[in-house]
Amino acid sequence: MGESVRIEARLTCAYFHAGGAVRGYVKIDSPRHLYIEWGVAQVHGHLCVDSNVLTVPVVPVAAMDESFMKSLNLPDVKTFSGPTGICIYQSKPTVLYSEIDVEHSTTSHFAIGLPPSMCPSFKERVGGTHTRHYTIGQAACHLVQLTFFKQTYMPGDVVLVAFDFTGATQPCASISASLVVSESLGALSLDPGRAVHTHTLQTAAELTDDALHTHMRFALPVDATPTIDTDVVRHEYVLAFEFESTERLRWQVPVQVVPPIVPDPSHFNVPDEVYQGPSRVRKLAVLNSL
Repeated sequence: MGESVRIEARLTCAYFHAGGAVRGYVKIDSPRHLYIEWGVAQVHGHLCVDSNVLTVPVVPVAAMDESFMKSLNLPDVKTFSGPTGICIYQSKPTVLYSEIDVEHSTTSHFAIGLPPSMCPSFKERVGGTHTRHYTIGQAACHLVQLTFFKQTYMPGDVVLVAFDFTGATQPCASISASLVVSESLGALSLDPGRAVHTHTLQTAAELTDDALHTHMRFALPVDATPTIDTDVVRHEYVLAFEFESTERLRWQVPVQVVPPIVPDPSHFNVPDEVYQGPSRVRKLAVLNSL
């Protein structure tokens, strides 16, 4: 096997927040003396749209200074085609190497700032939805339609519930609701299903005799424990409703509380060995000069 130059790039972590900085390093290992004319790092974002499903106009943000770009002879990411989509964001290039000699190994760190407001990375899942609709009624009678606008909530979030009475065929005199947190034993415990602790966090009530639309808001504590469901214990949140019509109807729905987003670490003074972000390694063959 011939000699080759090994280039490794690694990021500090797998995620970054707007307003932060993309940090990482590039390490080059060479079996012989190596001259590097220049090397830069750059962050760019692409928007990929399935033309069979959706077509949207794309307006790129301000490009780099063209004279500087030409001097570096960088690839024009705006002309990429295929699965890479259309470039909608480019950071200014960060120079890693400029006319240096490498004996055996060299490592260069970079920190590329991100704007405070930018579109997050996302990949839509087929059939994904953000709202939930429930129709409450009795027998063939329609009472009210409930709408939840999120699938999951984090500590400190507000659970917003909208009520729509426009299609009701049965009057609803009032609605009362309670946000309840409960702890119970799981299926593999000694007493499955037994409630250990139940606590009402918030209660709301409203008269709805002549209402067409209304809503209720329930605040989750900032120190709320996320939903836990194991074979031994369950820690869950539910919204329990009571509808007063020709008779009282009781109904409840679970509220999924997930852990909060981990804050963006700064990674200052962190050794390269403990970087946990994605990495990529490429090997380039060394050609013998004549």
